[in-house]
Amino acid sequence: MAKGVKKIKRLSNSYELDNYYNAGEVICINPNQEASFLVGEWYSETTEEEKRRNVSWLWMDQKKRKIFNQTMKPAGVPYGVTIPRKLCGLYAFYLEVGLYGRHDERNTGLYVFSKCEKKITSSSWSKKENTADNSEINYGHDLFISLEAEGVNGETLTLELYSEKKITRIEKAKEKCIDGALKTKFKTMACYRGVQGLPSDLEKFHIKVLDSKGEYLKNASGNDKIISFTIKNKSLIQIPVFEPPTNTTPFTIDNTPKEEEIKTEGIITAYFAKEEFSLETAEVADQFEYKFKNRNANIDKDKIAAIIKKNVDPQVKADKKYAKLDDIKNALTERTYEKGASISFNLYKLGANYIKINSAPLEEEVYVVAKTFLLDGKEVSITIKEKETILIDADANVPVLEAKEDGAELATLKATVEKGIAKVKIKLRPKADEDLKEWKEKLLKGKKEEAYRYTFKNETVITDSNKKQFAVIILNNAKEGKQGNAKIATGKTAFADDVEKALKSETYSSGATISFDTYKTQAESLWLKAECQGETVKHEKEFLKRDGAYFIIGKKCECEARIRAFMRVIRIAEGTGEYIKGTKQARDPELGYTTWFSGAGNNFTLSDDHPRVINSNSTNTIRSSAAGAYQIMSWKYDNLNGYTLVFKDGYFQKKLPEEYIEKYDKAKKYDAKGFSKEAQDKLCVAILKDDAKVINALQKKDIKEAISKSSGIWVSLPGATAGQPTAKMQETLDYYEEFLKDELAGKSNLHIKQGFLKDFDIKCSCDLGDCTEEKCTQYADVVPNPQISTDNGGKKNNRFNSAGGRKNPHRGVDIYTGDNKVDVHSLLCGEVVFTVTSFATNEYNSTSLGNLVVVKSKDKNDEVVYIMYCHLDSVKVAKNDKVKHNDVIGISGSTGNAGSVYENGKLIHGISPENYHIHIEASTSYVAGTATFKNVASSRVNPEDYMKTKFDIDGEKI
Repeated sequence: MAKGVKKIKRLSNSYELDNYYNAGEVICINPNQEASFLVGEWYSETTEEEKRRNVSWLWMDQKKRKIFNQTMKPAGVPYGVTIPRKLCGLYAFYLEVGLYGRHDERNTGLYVFSKCEKKITSSSWSKKENTADNSEINYGHDLFISLEAEGVNGETLTLELYSEKKITRIEKAKEKCIDGALKTKFKTMACYRGVQGLPSDLEKFHIKVLDSKGEYLKNASGNDKIISFTIKNKSLIQIPVFEPPTNTTPFTIDNTPKEEEIKTEGIITAYFAKEEFSLETAEVADQFEYKFKNRNANIDKDKIAAIIKKNVDPQVKADKKYAKLDDIKNALTERTYEKGASISFNLYKLGANYIKINSAPLEEEVYVVAKTFLLDGKEVSITIKEKETILIDADANVPVLEAKEDGAELATLKATVEKGIAKVKIKLRPKADEDLKEWKEKLLKGKKEEAYRYTFKNETVITDSNKKQFAVIILNNAKEGKQGNAKIATGKTAFADDVEKALKSETYSSGATISFDTYKTQAESLWLKAECQGETVKHEKEFLKRDGAYFIIGKKCECEARIRAFMRVIRIAEGTGEYIKGTKQARDPELGYTTWFSGAGNNFTLSDDHPRVINSNSTNTIRSSAAGAYQIMSWKYDNLNGYTLVFKDGYFQKKLPEEYIEKYDKAKKYDAKGFSKEAQDKLCVAILKDDAKVINALQKKDIKEAISKSSGIWVSLPGATAGQPTAKMQETLDYYEEFLKDELAGKSNLHIKQGFLKDFDIKCSCDLGDCTEEKCTQYADVVPNPQISTDNGGKKNNRFNSAGGRKNPHRGVDIYTGDNKVDVHSLLCGEVVFTVTSFATNEYNSTSLGNLVVVKSKDKNDEVVYIMYCHLDSVKVAKNDKVKHNDVIGISGSTGNAGSVYENGKLIHGISPENYHIHIEASTSYVAGTATFKNVASSRVNPEDYMKTKFDIDGEKI
């Protein structure tokens, strides 16, 4: 008879989203945090009396031979597992629960492992194997190395020996990390042979450590030189100087026997992803010659190398390359470099990372990725499923198109696992254009619901000619509940074309009815099912199948295209675009970049500076230094480059002597130095964003408003009053619509690269979605590019329910701002129900959260949530105000218990300015008129659930 525990249920602290696990599966839990498990399912023959008995939990080694911990508990009491950071890594422990206090041969348990940041936490060397001996090292001695590490348990690490004089490796040793520790031995004669020429009296060496992926591990200080030591050559003249080792921790011997690697397999996760070449590999690509633009005397190697790397990496990133800081430092062999001098160093290949994405528009190219555990060489099959039946039949696989020329339509995606990853590149569309058109129509409408019955109040004559008109009238009556009809239910909608189909060309008497479809307005949500035949068992698992985790097919982003189209409109008005102003007569748009005021193109040569030539119009009534595609004045160019201006002799000019202020250098901020074609485009975006402030109008599709705001800067736009000839409004709008279609189709004559919104901290309004009055369907971020604060011991300690050395767990999440006052945005749409505005800037109060705002919202799951934004410098909303997600509700600051109080130059209360943050809390209930959630403590929830940006276990952005 089949008796006993069949499945285990997880209560908390796991990366996986399922509640129940099949036997033999591999799951990952958070390090240093207890994960709780319960009996999830019994075998059918288990009696009720047996279920009431104590069960035996076994925490075992990977081979299920050794029991580390055995605990008897009632079946309804959770069993807790904690994996310390030193045991994080590839090694998976085995967890099992049963009735009989011994291993169940049916293997009903789970393999459990944990991940954390990889690093070396302790290192030491000794000349003796069993005793700490850090005395002088000479050639001929053996050197015994001992390391302790985190995040690499079970990995085979490679220890590499280097001379400080030589960049190539001298020797290497491979050892497996067991229980977070490893040890090995190097012979110092290898050091002797590795030194170029004869060894000096004192020679310095160091050891680096590679993980199984070929990446160097670092110590707590961020250095990849894990151990450094000096060898003294006894055969030479004695010099009474000896550099002691950097680590003198006593050498210890771990008698734990090595355990052979066990092939424990599993599919860890599957998701939709974008390919990003950001993985720094150790594979050399080629050499780079760097030339100094200025004289550099008595250089600081560390500082100059960092500057060079910062300059080089952006230049070579498009070619999927990067430079290593250590290589640059090694190339800097001189103390002084003259202008024009050069150095050479290696460039290395950037590998592909597959970054998880939560949504993408229809027709977008994306990757479907499965991450696996010890399944290299095996084939993984992945199918895409719908949450609701919108595009295809129930239970069918969603077909997609191979992302290659003449790609096939695939209902099942197949890929071979390499280095733990299986991936398939697809287009989110069916192969046939007719099917694509049908998909678009279905996505526009949503999920079909029950039919709506409409009753005519009066006699109505429908003809072929008026049918469309009456369809609109009937639809409006149904939506608003007019003419005696019930209002279409909340959360549902209908469309005029369906009403028109329901109408016949006939006379409808009073009381007559028609029926037409209604639809539930919702996003198209997808999840994944992955399968793989392992060595002994078939692995099957479902992923993303949970509210908040589904992949969403969204609209195609138009935000960048709208800005690009507007830039082209400006150029037409300024006479530098692709048409001659006021006509459709074509003009070479490239000429615009070398056109100065009243010129026709090729007036100057592109360089690192504005041409700075003043020209006159044909009647000599206007003189201007305007130049380039956007006719930027020389003084405006100086202003964009951080120089202070003065108004003198009737015009703006650079203040003399020059006054440069880096924080006002927008050209530097947006990587737009010089006057190249790309730099001109970027300077235009900077003006649109920071001076004209028209981005919001463009995203709201209010082009007339954008033109009006910009006409004070580009005085050839419609409505400008500077006395120059201006473009006509309708012509300008027509140009804009034409250029927008081009940009959406990927046709552009601009030189600014695609994807610039992020570089300019411009929030994409497409990401924010359309919310109803009843709920917020898409979430925003409190600040652009949010980062969790690293104060208080690290990011993990500033998240919801973290301990972090506090008396009580952290009640929210801290989003870093530093000593900057930035706009604070509402995460969700909602209503302001409470504010605190009484605190002055940096006013301290140990028992208060300072100035704050509480917003009541309804989330995408129709659940009420209250979100509190704290420590604000000022509040920009009032009680009862309605806000949309991403609306500004305040300015960040340091009020309440975050204020900085100093005494004799020492911080005695609050936090230091470099650690200022926005503290955010969330709760599903709230006591009106209070500035805390303490009185509803059991209702607190994680505020990160309502942020657009998501973070991994280490607090890094996903």
